[in-house]
Formats: sequence, C-alpha cells, structure tokens
Amino acid sequence: CEEGANSIVQLIMEYVPLGSLRDYLPKHNVSLAHILLFAQQICEGMAYLHSLHYIHRDLAARNVLLENENVVKIGDFGLAKAIPEGHEYYRVCEDGDSPVFWYAVECLKECKFYYASDVWSFGVTLYELLTRCDPAQSPPVKFIELIGATQGQMTVLRLIELLDRGKRLPSPKDCPCEVNPPFPHPKSPHVG
Repeated sequence: CEEGANSIVQLIMEYVPLGSLRDYLPKHNVSLAHILLFAQQICEGMAYLHSLHYIHRDLAARNVLLENENVVKIGDFGLAKAIPEGHEYYRVCEDGDSPVFWYAVECLKECKFYYASDVWSFGVTLYELLTRCDPAQSPPVKFIELIGATQGQMTVLRLIELLDRGKRLPSPKDCPCEVNPPFPHPKSPHVG
C-alpha cells in the first residue's frame, strides 16, 4: 500500500491480539494438549506453505502468533523464499543476520534451504513450545551452554561441529514419549 506524494511503502498485516507464542507461553498455564494443538496447527500452516513451493526459513515461536487461545498462525515472512520450479532448494546469496540456532546443518554449512530445513526448524520450535518458551531454556541459551561463549562466525562453526557430532537440544521435561498428530490438511487457515 502506498500513501501520499512520497509513496512510502506500507504493509498492512492482520491484527493478532494475543501476540507471539514466545511472549504468551511463559505468562499462561498452557496444557500439553494445548501445546500439541498449536504444534498441529503449525504443521498444517507449514504444509500449506510448502504446497505453494515456499520455504519459511524463520519458523520459531517468536513468529507464531495467537489469534485466540485456540488458534495460532505463522507470521513473519521476511526470510521466506519461493523454491524455483525444477529446483529442490533455495541458496542464500546475501549476508545478514540469520536465526542460526533454528537452522539445520546443511543450512549452516552450504547456505542451502530445503523444505526439510523448515521441518528441522519446526523441531526447534516444538522444543520451544514444550519448554513453554522459558528464556532460560531457549535454543540460543542451551546451544551456547553446549558450545561455549563465542561470537560471529565462530558461533556458526562451533554449532556445525556440535550438530555433526550428533548433539541436540536436551529433551524438555514435559516431552511426551511419542507424539502422533494427524496428517496436515492441504489448505490451512494457520498462515497469517
């Protein structure tokens, strides 16, 4: 949308009154069943994006918004990219800040992003949900505990080494032994 003679570009977004899961979960007593409902809706939203040949590249609790106590929507498409026809991945060519603690190893090593990369990010997001987005349990905090304090590119290198050795985030205390949600629907109301 453009306004006035100076044509300032503006983006009009849906108002989601309860904010992000990252802000909401630490302040509310949310049951495991409700967490799994949110996880299912995130899966449905991501399946819908992938069916349109898009990868999100920034799936995290901070980018999942609550429309109400029962409905979440995926937001913040600033890093989203369309997968070109006939290709299996998107390669990042520009430098910039990236949510590296939500990235799969191939993303960190080769700057390649696949649909499966979003699945990895979903796993990290599910970890966030199961820890109720406790800041002391956040993926950056837990990974830094594992790799030690670093800065810049050294953080990425140490994270790659850690993941290559098979190290992962610790299992949250409320993590059920097995989670079997139904398959996502082809169209989803869970994309904002």
